[in-house]
Amino acid sequence: MKDHTFSCPTGQVLYITNVLWGRLPPAPSTLCNPFNTSVVGANCKGGPAALQYVQKLCEGQPTCLVQNDWQQLGPDPCTGVPKYLQVSYMCAVPTTTTLTTQPMNSTVRMRNSVLVV
Repeated sequence: MKDHTFSCPTGQVLYITNVLWGRLPPAPSTLCNPFNTSVVGANCKGGPAALQYVQKLCEGQPTCLVQNDWQQLGPDPCTGVPKYLQVSYMCAVPTTTTLTTQPMNSTVRMRNSVLVV
């Protein structure tokens, strides 16, 4: 099981924008494929469980550790195909909200996408 630590600059927190667990083209066949399994035409992605797992760990935190834990990511979206976990996130100054929950003073500093293989 691999893991990755996500972190933001001082004064900013993580906002998870997307999580992909599966394999989409045109990912190189060597990516997350230690046994050189054929991945020609592989096009699969898991459901919402992967996003919920990463958000639970990281959303609103300045740093977090995400493990590529298959038991937490949801049902296998493509049995027999080597998969990867890709986390897209941004770092921003934490927002405050009004009673109508409109964000105020949100400054995005960076956007990233990291493979946790």
